[in-house]
Amino acid sequence: MKIPQSKIDEIKQAADIVEVVSQYVAIKLRGRNYVGLCPFHNEKTPSFTVSPDKQIFYCFGCSVGGDAIAFIKNYEKINYPEAIRFLAERYNIELPRFASDEDEKDRSEIETLFYVHKAAARFFYDQLQSSAGMIAREYLNQRGFSESVLKSFGVGYAPDTWDSLFTFAKSQSLDMPSLEKAGLIMKKNDGGYYDRFRHRVMFPVFSATGRVMAFGGRILRQEPNSPKYVNSPEHPIYQKGKVLYGLFQAKETIRKQDEIIIVEGYADCMSLHQFGITNAAASSGTAFTMDQANLIKRYTQNVTLIYDGDDAGVHAAERGGAIMLQAGLDVRIVVLSKEHDPDTFVRAKGADAFRELIKQGKQYIDFRMDQWNKDKKLDTVNGRTFAARELLNVTANIRDPIKVSLFAAEIAEKLRVNESLIYQELKKVSKGHDSLRSVVTASHSKIVQSEKLPANIIRAERGLLKLLLDAGLPEAEKIFTYLRPDDFQNPAIQKVVQFIHTQWNLKESYTESDVVNSFPEDIQKAILRLSVDEFLEFDMHDCVATIQYAQLETKLSALRETIKTMEEQQEDTAQLEAVSNLLIKQIFNLKTKKQLIAVHDTPAQERITFEHSHTPF
Repeated sequence: MKIPQSKIDEIKQAADIVEVVSQYVAIKLRGRNYVGLCPFHNEKTPSFTVSPDKQIFYCFGCSVGGDAIAFIKNYEKINYPEAIRFLAERYNIELPRFASDEDEKDRSEIETLFYVHKAAARFFYDQLQSSAGMIAREYLNQRGFSESVLKSFGVGYAPDTWDSLFTFAKSQSLDMPSLEKAGLIMKKNDGGYYDRFRHRVMFPVFSATGRVMAFGGRILRQEPNSPKYVNSPEHPIYQKGKVLYGLFQAKETIRKQDEIIIVEGYADCMSLHQFGITNAAASSGTAFTMDQANLIKRYTQNVTLIYDGDDAGVHAAERGGAIMLQAGLDVRIVVLSKEHDPDTFVRAKGADAFRELIKQGKQYIDFRMDQWNKDKKLDTVNGRTFAARELLNVTANIRDPIKVSLFAAEIAEKLRVNESLIYQELKKVSKGHDSLRSVVTASHSKIVQSEKLPANIIRAERGLLKLLLDAGLPEAEKIFTYLRPDDFQNPAIQKVVQFIHTQWNLKESYTESDVVNSFPEDIQKAILRLSVDEFLEFDMHDCVATIQYAQLETKLSALRETIKTMEEQQEDTAQLEAVSNLLIKQIFNLKTKKQLIAVHDTPAQERITFEHSHTPF
């Protein structure tokens, strides 16, 4: 049965694009539109834009776009009719129902899996409230969990029988193969089924949108060969390395506080929520993954990892912290004393003490140094050498050139090693990573030597910004043919140009007032000062040429140094030599023929940045 267009229109009218998207992505108002990090590809600079006026979203990085239905379809990885039904349920819009036998046929595998998980979660929850769940309730009461937190997390109970869920599923005509695929029931040798979870407290695992996708079951009676926890196996809607337990319950607080606290277990997470620390989520005891780090980036850049104080906890903190840094997150680490985990700590000392503990979290390098100092591993030259190489291995996986530079300087200072030697070692560690090699070379040979932008670059950037402010979209069309926002080195100008670039991409006109009102006071004043100065005149071609010439010269210099280093190490430099020749040709054409370089002709090299003061232009 086709969903009537009138119902689709009603859903579109009810589902405000900003409201829908903001439940998944941290977006901030910038001018008329909202911007944030795209949930559909990894990025460091926000290119994901939401237009409340047009009720659409679009990512300039990966070109995914559409309306609220399209967003849910892409994010939840469901088809178009399922996305319509998803939003209809959220906004309490009734849709025509299929006959029960046809309904099951028309459900996709993914939607059916979500459906059986939802039914199982309701069954387990009801069982906890029944007389059969008395032992489970007593256990949870002894652990100190309140009714409200149990309800919020949907905690339930799997009865102490072999077929309670199976019998319930038959009565509800649930799809047995889907229940088996979900790991909720298992097939007998005679062809029948039995329950996977028996006499266990059940912890539903929710997606970020609040849909049950898996379970963890905690045993209530010790039995031979029975593990303390039994978890759902992985299946089409559940990959444990891509999920964080409690994220659905925590995401609003995470957005508001701009920070997430990561613990290991279900009980740790629930206890923190019960004590008012509602920005906590859990890795569910699995080793932390890059997918989980990227999931966190949708909501915040700031992470505090909390681990137990045993050796396993320390190693987990080391690995988890490194992954967070590689993902571009700002991470602090707290390792508890050996007598506590987050659950026991917050219950023994209270929420205020726990918040103080969070404030004492260590940055990654400080955390590693503390651990080595405790073990007296930094008392010898060999120990400090080992520590330096360990930290450099982590630094080599960071893609942000500024962070690489800062980490290298910090490693040199804290281990009392010459900074130039740290850069040399970093080049060796990063062997095979051409982009990082360029970053390191540029950082060492260019950034360190430049304290401020050259005067001609300052004038060119200010000139182009004035042209963008005065002439609007027609001038933007010309300038953005040759330059991207990150070609501008002054950080304040780059922010303003990025705003204008977004407007240009959306084909939306802008006024100086729109631009001014999108920035803090210091940048506002600088924009107004530049805008109202009628005596400043600039030529677009000359300004672009100045910036491109400086970039090419700097790139060529850095590239030559890289080639020289690689030749000394007897590495193949053929590809870099080809890029070098292209740069030389472009410099010649720019100087002699005044031939500007279009954006799509720019070689895929790392941009070289200058160190500069953080003052408005």
